[in-house]
Amino acid sequence: MSPNVVDLGLSVVDRETDEPLAGAVIEYEYVLSGKDVRDSLVTAPDGRCVLEGVPECGTIKLHKVGCYGYADTTDVSISVKSAISNPDSSTIRLTPLKESFTYFVKNKCR
Repeated sequence: MSPNVVDLGLSVVDRETDEPLAGAVIEYEYVLSGKDVRDSLVTAPDGRCVLEGVPECGTIKLHKVGCYGYADTTDVSISVKSAISNPDSSTIRLTPLKESFTYFVKNKCR
């Protein structure tokens, strides 16, 4: 007997602004019929991607979610059933990296 499979939509957004992040890489793993499936996806311009054929009663392990200019998120588990019933649980929020800078004021107006 084969398990029920579904397509699961994931989205990656900026933690501070909720803007979608295009080009984010998601490395994931799940078990289907006793076999480990490992792969990766890249998000579209709207920050979304679809994992096709995941087990409906399974758990997706996100090993690493990263995007240029953002801190990586690692080791996140998502229950497929809860992600289908509550789409917000399938949203990954990345924290932007901020660099400090110094400056010198050359001409100060009085």
